[in-house]
Amino acid sequence: METIIHAMKELPDTMILMMNILREMDQSSFLRMEEMKMEEEKLLSELAELGKANNTTSSSSASSSSALSSQVFDETPYLERYQKIKEEQQSILDLLDHKMKTASNVYNFLDAKINVFDNATKPYHHLYPTGEEEYLRRPKKKRKGGAAGGAGGEEEAVNTIPLGDEGVLNVDPNEPVYCICRRVQFGRMIACENTECPYEWFHFACVNLPDTFEVDDTVLWYCPECIALGKAT
Repeated sequence: METIIHAMKELPDTMILMMNILREMDQSSFLRMEEMKMEEEKLLSELAELGKANNTTSSSSASSSSALSSQVFDETPYLERYQKIKEEQQSILDLLDHKMKTASNVYNFLDAKINVFDNATKPYHHLYPTGEEEYLRRPKKKRKGGAAGGAGGEEEAVNTIPLGDEGVLNVDPNEPVYCICRRVQFGRMIACENTECPYEWFHFACVNLPDTFEVDDTVLWYCPECIALGKAT
């Protein structure tokens, strides 16, 4: 447990920091690409206007053409602007490449934390369904007006997690899942009185109900989510 706590302690702050960095890179690259596009369009527009002016000059009188031909077109400022656009393109590509490397680092960081968690929880993996084998029982479906077994219905006589050979949890891949943990039925479970509850049944431990909690027809139990949504009526 100490290994898990130590490995996960820095996870939220580090992930927030990394995601903020990626977001800033996205915003910066987008703005720079927009500015570069505007500068490129402006340069092309000016060159097009110069081309039109040159065509008009070519069709003017011989004397005017002779006078204008002495004027030398200075392309230097346009070439400099074009070179700056090319440099900005490369700079943006470098930024995007850096963003991809940063995203890869985020993935590797998170993957390493998941591996630590998986290795530290290996002794408990048999408690979680793998979807490979079969359960013998499941909670009964609730009906309008109440859950199986009456108000606050509870599945009966399922007080242990059914294990197969070698202590592996038996799970049918088609077995429905319940509860906020989205696992299959096992142990003591209680039904939410809201017939539209998306979870239907809940493991006692997942909703902090003690094993000594007694369920009878006088109990009207609603899950925390339905209570929060105002559906506990």
